[in-house]
Amino acid sequence: MRVYPIRSLSLLLGSLAAASCVASPNITERDRATASLHSPLLAPEWGWRCSARFDVEGRRVTIWRDFDASGKPSSYQIQTFENEPNGTYWTIGPRPDGAPKGEASSGDTGRSEAEVLRNGPDYVHINYPWHTEVTGPVYAHFWGDGTYVGAERLFSAKEVRRYTERDGKMGGLSGGLSQGPIMKALYGSQAWMFKVTDATGKELTSGIFRPPDLARAVTEYRVSRAEIEKLVTEFRTDFETRIRGSAICAAHDDPANGI
Repeated sequence: MRVYPIRSLSLLLGSLAAASCVASPNITERDRATASLHSPLLAPEWGWRCSARFDVEGRRVTIWRDFDASGKPSSYQIQTFENEPNGTYWTIGPRPDGAPKGEASSGDTGRSEAEVLRNGPDYVHINYPWHTEVTGPVYAHFWGDGTYVGAERLFSAKEVRRYTERDGKMGGLSGGLSQGPIMKALYGSQAWMFKVTDATGKELTSGIFRPPDLARAVTEYRVSRAEIEKLVTEFRTDFETRIRGSAICAAHDDPANGI
């Protein structure tokens, strides 16, 4: 589970966004100058992104794929809009069928399409708002359609003392669930319920929600993915921004390129 104090979440998201636009260290200025002597077409220095949008159970999601300056693609990323109260994130590897058996995994390998559709999202964001006196440790408990499926620790007693403010109260946090036993147990449930309690049994916050299920929009997902693949092929011919319907391919430093 990843948990972040609410006040630092925006900094984290900003850092992730900046990291996605770092130029490939394999392409030097000398390489680019040499390449320009042989071809008028040169890939964007900072790489490029191709994206599209579609709906999953009435909620708009964005699918995108980044390419570095050498043209190497990253995994497909899919997420609900940032203003969703429970943002949902999926990652599908560059190869829909998954990496070959025995291949070493990496941060960019991603899960296969079949696994994502079978086991659910990689991560579901959950806000845990509270501001009260807290006795650690703090746990988040989860139920799927009324059936208890387990708990995860949010704060140890030491962490509670560290984050307790001068007024003796502690603020909530911005966290969520990653792929694991609890996520798998919840997946497929119509109602995901959580309740956060401290060591005394005091309830700090609770909520009920249901993230969108990508498996219920397979056709829409595959149509958007096919649109992206077509634009990628066209974009590689001259590296000029391409827009068709909800799909777009553009250099990372192009203002038109955004999610």
